[in-house]
Amino acid sequence: MEALAMGDHGVYVWTVYFLGIVFLIGLGLYPILSLRNLKRKLSKDEDVK
Repeated sequence: MEALAMGDHGVYVWTVYFLGIVFLIGLGLYPILSLRNLKRKLSKDEDVK
């Protein structure tokens, strides 16, 4: 359990790990969601024509 506590710095270390993982997941999802929105906009434009 001492290894997880990392002295008294465990709260800071695990917070940074958590935020880093959330950031990396966001970086992965952003292009996927952007592409989905672009496809949706393009299909709407074709339907209008």
